[in-house]
Amino acid sequence: MSKSRGNYIGINEPPEEMFGKTMSIPDKALPQWWELVAGGGEHPESPLEWKLELARRVTGRWHGAAGAAAGEAHFTARRPPARAPGGDAGRGRRGEGRTVYLPAALQAIFRHSGTTAPQIDQGAVR
Repeated sequence: MSKSRGNYIGINEPPEEMFGKTMSIPDKALPQWWELVAGGGEHPESPLEWKLELARRVTGRWHGAAGAAAGEAHFTARRPPARAPGGDAGRGRRGEGRTVYLPAALQAIFRHSGTTAPQIDQGAVR
């Protein structure tokens, strides 16, 4: 983590920012963060659930349980509706387009937390 690189989580930040920044940690960094923050041990299987638990712990350490709950509520309020990854892409029976939220679809299909979004923005995925 480095302030000059913009990838740090400040202890004085609001719980919403702290929770969101923790959720943006790359999947490959989860084991190291888990060891440093939670002391290692068992963790959820899914990278998304693992990050949620880590974000609860990081935010809770500095803002208490109420702050962690507020951070999570803010984060989940910004997530797409639950039905988004369920639909199939393409056209419906009557020709109407269907919307698929790509990060949720990546999580559902590939068991990935969605940190590939920058690669998608850069044109690596079509």
